[in-house]
Amino acid sequence: MWNAASMAETIKYGYLKDYGLNVLSHDVKVAWGELKRKRDAYIKRLNGIYAKNLEKAEVEVIRGDASFTAEGNVIVDKKHVYKAKHILIATGGRPTVPAFPGCEHCITSDGFFELEELPRKIIVAGAGYIAVELAGVLQELGSDVTLLIRRDKVLRSFDSAISSRATENLRQAGVNIMTTSRISSVSKDSSTGLLSVAVEQIGGDKVENIADVDKVLLAIGRSPNTEELNLPAVGVNTDNRGFIQADEVGCF
Repeated sequence: MWNAASMAETIKYGYLKDYGLNVLSHDVKVAWGELKRKRDAYIKRLNGIYAKNLEKAEVEVIRGDASFTAEGNVIVDKKHVYKAKHILIATGGRPTVPAFPGCEHCITSDGFFELEELPRKIIVAGAGYIAVELAGVLQELGSDVTLLIRRDKVLRSFDSAISSRATENLRQAGVNIMTTSRISSVSKDSSTGLLSVAVEQIGGDKVENIADVDKVLLAIGRSPNTEELNLPAVGVNTDNRGFIQADEVGCF
């Protein structure tokens, strides 16, 4: 998706001329359905390659819901027990969805990959790299994008120069950045399916309503998939967000 947006940008702003290539028109329109089908087919092919590589390496793949037992073993689907001297926890995470009125009408980065058509108008909430990437991709491919961030810049955990430049580049690309802002509620019109988003100013009383929105994408962080592992049974500690506490050696 990033490559598609990058190519659209290259054509749109005439960067091909730097390579001696002239195009008749800089008007770029994406065939979203075709892009999605080819992307999904590519991912499916990659998954098949990975599965075959595991098979060639004689790695046994067990599918099911796993958790730890008091004996330090792993039980899958509450019936099959597996023992090992060393057990690696690498369960990944999922997008975080905050609780606010109408949050069920929003999508996450997972929902982005399920979109069947390019949103005409979309709000992206978040200031991390996932929010920045998706906002930039959608804008270059033709969406009207508004990015809501809680502070004054994106990528605040990055180098300050990168954070400042990325924020400015998003604005130059046409992304409408609303700083010190967050979603307070989302409502859906039952007849049109369009969303109305109430955006509040953090630390202030101002509330702005953005109407006729096709999609609201939440990219405000990820939560770890650790709740069902029964980690206390094996003495593995987590913080208040569920992330495993670890040092350079392993978990503790």
